[in-house]
Amino acid sequence: MKKVLIINGSPKGEASNSYQLTHSFIEGIQTVEGLNPEIEIIDLNQAKIAPCKGCFGCWTKMPGRCVLHDDMEEILPKLVEADLLVFSFPLYYFSVPGPLKTFFDRQLPLSLPFMKDREDGIGNGGHPRRYDRSHQRVVAISTCGFYTAKDNYGAVERMFDHCFGKDRWYGLFCGQGELFRVPELKNQTQAYLNVVKQAGNQYGQGLLLGLAKPEEEISKQVESALHKDILPKQVFESLADASWQIEETGPDGKTKTASGALAFTRQMAALYNPKSYPGHDLVFDMDYTDLGERYQIVLQQEGSRVIIDPAQFQTPEMVVSTTFTIWKQIAAGEIRGDEALMKGMYSVSGSPAILMQWGTYFTPDLETEQADEKADASQGMQSTTGHNQAGSNPKSARKGSKWTNMLVFLLPFTLLWALLNNPPIECAAWSLVGLALIAVFFYPYKKTIYDILAMASNLVLNAMYLLGVSYPIVFSLSLLLFGVFWTFSCLPGQIPLCAWYSSGNFGREDAFKNPIFMKTNWIIALGWGICYLVLAACAWILMGSGQKDLALILAYTLPAGMGIFTIWFQRWYPNYVMLTAGKAKV
Repeated sequence: MKKVLIINGSPKGEASNSYQLTHSFIEGIQTVEGLNPEIEIIDLNQAKIAPCKGCFGCWTKMPGRCVLHDDMEEILPKLVEADLLVFSFPLYYFSVPGPLKTFFDRQLPLSLPFMKDREDGIGNGGHPRRYDRSHQRVVAISTCGFYTAKDNYGAVERMFDHCFGKDRWYGLFCGQGELFRVPELKNQTQAYLNVVKQAGNQYGQGLLLGLAKPEEEISKQVESALHKDILPKQVFESLADASWQIEETGPDGKTKTASGALAFTRQMAALYNPKSYPGHDLVFDMDYTDLGERYQIVLQQEGSRVIIDPAQFQTPEMVVSTTFTIWKQIAAGEIRGDEALMKGMYSVSGSPAILMQWGTYFTPDLETEQADEKADASQGMQSTTGHNQAGSNPKSARKGSKWTNMLVFLLPFTLLWALLNNPPIECAAWSLVGLALIAVFFYPYKKTIYDILAMASNLVLNAMYLLGVSYPIVFSLSLLLFGVFWTFSCLPGQIPLCAWYSSGNFGREDAFKNPIFMKTNWIIALGWGICYLVLAACAWILMGSGQKDLALILAYTLPAGMGIFTIWFQRWYPNYVMLTAGKAKV
């Protein structure tokens, strides 16, 4: 059993940002089978530790014991016995917080007074350890308020090098630490914490193996992810500046307090991704009805800006009328935005197009694969249209895979209808070639049950055709199967067929929790199901009476009309629901 001693050096105790990383790292260690670590936490915020008096009594009068009688008397033996020391702390003025520095100062009894040259390249001078601690490993975990940890931990690194030996400790330093206390960004920060947990697991495996440097077990992929920025520099700094709820100082050096709603609106605007710019400026109002405050956000090609002065307001395309409390809860993911709208907890006027594409506009441009997964989780605010749930990224299904593609479902039937006019053998041969090409070309895409059924239907219908079943029966049966698939997907407990394919634009799997999205797709799927069930009946009747050409004309014209309806309806209906749902109940 390994003894793990956590030294929490944050004045905020376990509520600190740094401790969130430490907690995840320790969770990872605990998942290592067979390690069974014994974990103890020392919270320096609660401990009674007086500053070192510099009397050297621990070297002369009471060797190995401090003349001060406080909590360090019990802690010092634990420091010696621990197999793993984990220091958790925030960066304070480019070094460790005061209580942690005092803690280091009070470790003097663990050293001998004699001078000894160092052999690790740290520098001249040093004192040998009083006790053998060669079994001990050390980890330092810290967050800072800068956008990156790089070049900000020089003093900390030198101190740990001197205290524990060069390359004898592992540092996990993370910039943008303040993001870990922002509920609205929990998906981004949770994605990072998951990586930290993975690092803890790999480090723990090194401990189990008894490696001199367990950190060498941490993979390059995980190590690289730990050093990636959670948010881009510009986005993070804009969020950080807005979070203080004060205006920049003027010539007189005084600051002006900004309201919580204004600071929140500025932070929301800071998340805008200019790459989503639609070709023209978008203007919308945030009307906080309970506060009597209203601000405009303008999304431009080069970035976003917030207009405070009503005299400078532009004509908005959309106005969101909400209480500040409700919008904060939506942003934090405590309630879903789509459900809140349907319940009349806020309302929308004008064109709700911005709201429908919220996740597109307000997802920071993250460059790595890890960052892409965070972007798919998106901001808590994106729950307005179903964009905020973690785990919706299709990359989680299979590395390198893509989301579903409706062509995988449509092409097997389209191929059959195009080839049925040919002799059975020729129809079957070309169908097999076509299905093989579909399987190869669309291999990276995630398959739905309907994709598999479509390809199976092609094979079964071709087999029937080869066995002598007549063209009218095979054709009518193909239309019937196509209609049955659409209609079956509308039954209670099922996901409308088209929702599988269109969900990629609306939060992917999370879109299935969005009532507006699901109702829209349910109506469309039911329409297509009825369309093809009617077509199947008409084709059977018309072909049975010798009117094959009329049946084929109907088989092309009716779906064309349904396609036009689909394009119009999927744009009109969500807008109609959003504009009427809130107004009816607010």
